[in-house]
Amino acid sequence: MAPGIRLVAWAKRPLLGARQSGLLDRQAEAEGISGLELMASAGAAVARRITLHDKPAEPVLVLCGPGNNGGDGWIIATELAALGWPVRVASLIPPANLKGDAAAARARWTGPVEAITPETPKNASIIVDALFGVGLNRALDPAAASVVDGVNQLRANRPKTLVYAVDIPSGVDADTGDIRGTAIKATHTVSFVTAKPGHLLYPGRSNRGHLDVVDIGIDAQLIDRLTPRLFANSPALWGSSLPERGPDSHKYKFGHALIVGGPAKSTGASRLAAIAALRIGAGLVSVVTASSALPIYASTLTSVMTKIADSKEEIEELLNDERITVILIGPGAGITKATEDTLELILRRPGKAVLDADALSVLANASHLRALLHANVVLTPHEGEFKRLFPSIRGTRIERAESAARESGATIVLKGADTIVATPDGRSAIMGEAPPSLATAGTGDVLAGLITGIFAQNVTAFEAACAGVWLHAEGAAMHTSGLIAEDLPRSAALARGRLHVSPSRHAAVMLPIHQPCA
Repeated sequence: MAPGIRLVAWAKRPLLGARQSGLLDRQAEAEGISGLELMASAGAAVARRITLHDKPAEPVLVLCGPGNNGGDGWIIATELAALGWPVRVASLIPPANLKGDAAAARARWTGPVEAITPETPKNASIIVDALFGVGLNRALDPAAASVVDGVNQLRANRPKTLVYAVDIPSGVDADTGDIRGTAIKATHTVSFVTAKPGHLLYPGRSNRGHLDVVDIGIDAQLIDRLTPRLFANSPALWGSSLPERGPDSHKYKFGHALIVGGPAKSTGASRLAAIAALRIGAGLVSVVTASSALPIYASTLTSVMTKIADSKEEIEELLNDERITVILIGPGAGITKATEDTLELILRRPGKAVLDADALSVLANASHLRALLHANVVLTPHEGEFKRLFPSIRGTRIERAESAARESGATIVLKGADTIVATPDGRSAIMGEAPPSLATAGTGDVLAGLITGIFAQNVTAFEAACAGVWLHAEGAAMHTSGLIAEDLPRSAALARGRLHVSPSRHAAVMLPIHQPCA
């Protein structure tokens, strides 16, 4: 008897794409777990997850494809029927044409089998999408596409219809999140062992619905043998690196962040960044500004210190202060020769730096400065800035971010709906849960400040960038409507505080499950 099904705390595990998932299955088989046993465990897990809903009056419709994803479907149908649930099975190809484990799984199903047509999904209240899994690397053929479109139309007409995708919605590329022509719009996705990049990357992220990842009996140590380098951005990845204040703490223990302020006509961006850096825990934050803008900064930033520098020489002298642990340049700085000069002084220091906004535009037009980038620099481009910085880099968002990190030697934060952090040593993380309310003026300046403030606290570039991106999104999620950039520093700080008083929202749980059918 299988005592239960374990929902994996998927944010604590690496992300595996199609190739690595296949390698993992083969490693498990080499350890003595057959492919059919893995299929049986996967199918049983999905079936048990479905039975958490009320039993429908109409049969559950299981759509089976030609490969192993379809094999999972045959198991799901068998398991549900054994639990007394009404089930219909429809196959994309004649069952006699199935091969290998999929054929063996089909042999367990003793009920009738329908041929899939565009009309098949009509009137179903629960549909299981077991058409195509993580191995799909082409556009769906017309027959499959018509079925997918039929399922999606049913969901549009009957919003309460539940659609369970097995491993990943059919038509979504597991590596890139791209849509292969068309794709199932699932209400739930049940994946196995680890989450996949396509679960987090848009546009596929929009098709997955609620994501569960289940353990199907593969030893987690086998994952480590693959030396994965891609992760979901979550506190499991960086939470332990954030320092906590103790009874003997003092402000310099938590770093001194210096923000290069913009001129009098554009002070808002750097002020937002400065407040964010302070709120997220930097011990001290200073803004360096020209004397003409000092009254604005001094009258609006009560907790942030101000420093005057009216010349390149005065800035250089200020940067020689060894107590400064990180410098942010870019928000509101202006695309000017003065910004270029200051950026060069910063990059010639061996210390930490964050480059955002105007600093990135200056960098894109100053090839001599690119050679000064190093591992303690974080670049935070959005898509347009990225293309100007790295015009020759092509590929998926992950590939481009990773290539840019290797080429520049700096940590890259490629901002967007699925922000990617990539490092020169090959590590990457995807933030696929950011709320759309962040699409408002000034939120990027706050993000730069959050990363800077965390970076100041003896945290690595990768961890600071990941933490800043996550806390930025989590802080935004606290607001149901009306979010503006000024709200974010405080809410991001509250999100950080909650990390140490609440268990992970991705905690594993146990669900009972009956014995898989023989």
